[in-house]
Amino acid sequence: MPDATARLRRQARQFVNTTSPTATRYSASFRRDAIAHARARIADGVSVARIARDLGLRPKSLQVWLRAKPRLALRRVRVVVPPQSPDPPVVVITPAGVRVEGLDLDGAAKLLRLLS
Repeated sequence: MPDATARLRRQARQFVNTTSPTATRYSASFRRDAIAHARARIADGVSVARIARDLGLRPKSLQVWLRAKPRLALRRVRVVVPPQSPDPPVVVITPAGVRVEGLDLDGAAKLLRLLS
């Protein structure tokens, strides 16, 4: 058994859950190492079931880890505020409750003339 396989197998034994009937929880760093090791061995033509047995894992666990998509990292963005016009937009609310926003002063005047 290669050194990397033996090392990962020893690490996997540390996570064995003997007190609870629920699934064993492996650390993120162990999963990353196991996935990298498995991908290298898969490239050499070794089956996932064989790799899992060598590592002392359930084949289904390793298959799920290999299929999982990596989480996307957050990216820093820059928020740009558009320049303000010298006159703020006018909001017109009619007695019937109709609200019209974003008009300039001339547009609001035309609307009021049309509504009266």
